[in-house]
Amino acid sequence: MVCSSSNTKDLLMLRIAGRDVRLEGATAVRLVSELPGFDVFRARGALSGNEVWTVRFGCKVCLAENREVLYVFDSEEGSWEFSRNVDVYYFTMGDLAMQYRKGAKVAEATTTCDAAVLRFSLWFAFSLLSAAAGVTLVHASAVVYGGCAVLFLGESGAGKSTHARQWLQHIEGPRLLNDDSPVVALEASVPVVYGSPWSGKTPCYHQEGYPLSAVVRLSQAPQNRIRRLNTLEAVAALQPSCPPALAYDEYFSDSMVALISSIIGQVPVYHLECLPDGDAACMCHETIFPK
Repeated sequence: MVCSSSNTKDLLMLRIAGRDVRLEGATAVRLVSELPGFDVFRARGALSGNEVWTVRFGCKVCLAENREVLYVFDSEEGSWEFSRNVDVYYFTMGDLAMQYRKGAKVAEATTTCDAAVLRFSLWFAFSLLSAAAGVTLVHASAVVYGGCAVLFLGESGAGKSTHARQWLQHIEGPRLLNDDSPVVALEASVPVVYGSPWSGKTPCYHQEGYPLSAVVRLSQAPQNRIRRLNTLEAVAALQPSCPPALAYDEYFSDSMVALISSIIGQVPVYHLECLPDGDAACMCHETIFPK
């Protein structure tokens, strides 16, 4: 592994979910500084006290010829692949290749000048680095109400963003924390939801964290109906919203299951069948926060 030399202009410290992320590589630092949302997460002041995770660009990554392909996906940003060779994991997308050794605090990648590829590769690197620490990105919309966070989960097109907007329009007090990839972390064993630099098509970037009060999985229906899920149903509701590629590897999937178990042991998980209307938002709100 060979990486380019760096100086202070080639470094950028980010603070995401209370964790310090050290970004290295002149091209990556320049592009990230120009991307919407990331400036909010620029670390200012002393280190957080948590372990530092490093994403190092400008490296030469040699892909193992006999690696096992775990996951392939066509995203809006482009096609990407997640693979493994023993304890080394690889992520490739466009002109970028990244590698990560199991348990390490650093991910190393080649250089890319494609801003979309860079943004997504940082999302994936954060997923790899954070998994063993009881931290994960979640595909969800997150709102804050009464000093607590609520997560809305669902398949693409299920209405997560629409339901979050219904809360903002029909309930007094909520505000949006993130509309695509909030972070869930265990802080002293308590699930906390943080904003992140990845908020989909909605520019909503907050370097803030709130205790998780409830998780709601949405599905479209001709009526509004909500019920609390049992343990097995709650696991099935949460697991698909964690980074899907990691479910195909035992090391990462074990970490996800442990985190999910901690969440559902403390936080109620609901299934909301709903119409895209204010009545659904009010029903959901009154169930989670009864008067």
